[in-house]
Parts: sequence; structure tokens; C-alpha cells
Amino acid sequence: TYTNWELSVDRANAARRTLVESGFEPSKVQEVRGYADRQPLADLSPVDPAHRRVTLLIPYAEGVDVSESVGTP
Repeated sequence: TYTNWELSVDRANAARRTLVESGFEPSKVQEVRGYADRQPLADLSPVDPAHRRVTLLIPYAEGVDVSESVGTP
């Protein structure tokens, strides 16, 4: 079956694909994340559409190691 995991990751990948098709350099995207229902926003219903967000990690400067500047959730 098609689960929240597949939906979440497909949405994130669609966002990445849209950036690249619009001229964004593909090598700049470091990660594409889909969290399904694992990281809900505080104070919202579990079924709130605001949870349908995506995360793309794109460093804003060359040579920046984002793993050191972004905390692990």
C-alpha cells in the first residue's frame, strides 16, 4: 500500500525536482527529507494539513558543513 512515508518522500522529491527544472543546480541539494507523521508541529491536530511540509537541505555558502550548524531533531 501507499503509506504516509511514500507520500511524504514523494512530495519532498517533487519539490526538489521543481527546483532543478527551474534552473537550480542539482548538486546544491544535499538532502531531501520526508517525515510522514513522525515530526508533527506542536499544538496542532495530528491530521492538520500543516504537517504536510517538506524539508530540503541546501547550503547557502560553499564549504559550509550543515551537519555542524543544524541540530538533529
